[in-house]
Amino acid sequence: MTNPITDNARKVSTLASEKIGAASEQVKESAHAARERAEAAYATGRAKASEALATGKVKARKAYSTAQEGARTAKDKTTKQVQDNPLAFLVGGIALGALVGSLLPRTERETKTLGATGKKLNQGASAAAKAAKTAGQKKLDALGVNAEAAKSQISQLVGAVVTAVEEAGSAAGKTVGGSAKKR
Repeated sequence: MTNPITDNARKVSTLASEKIGAASEQVKESAHAARERAEAAYATGRAKASEALATGKVKARKAYSTAQEGARTAKDKTTKQVQDNPLAFLVGGIALGALVGSLLPRTERETKTLGATGKKLNQGASAAAKAAKTAGQKKLDALGVNAEAAKSQISQLVGAVVTAVEEAGSAAGKTVGGSAKKR
């Protein structure tokens, strides 16, 4: 004889097992589909990133090459101009040095400390510079220094002028920075 409660319990248990098995299978299929979509998205993203990197490298190489060519062109033009007219660059360098010197700000301390003595020193320095220029020109003429000799040393002069301008700018910055801190 069969017990109806036991039979019903077995039926419910069997039905529940079937439902659990079906749900488990659905979860596995959904997880597998999600994994496949994630792998595809990863592959697509990786391919796009690789393509962007390659494009960036090509553009960077082109920009670098263009910059190098521009620098070569500028160097060649400057060299030609220096060779064609070295005295103009010499005078330009001197003028640039004078301009930078005149642009450097005087500090309050310098004005207070030097006062009239500073003016006298400045006048004496100007006279000494003029005398040195005249004597130097006479000596150069006596030594036969010509444009060819000037051409060979113009690059050294340009380097010295650039260094002097950098040092003057640095000193001016320190002076301005120092006087700003006192205020």
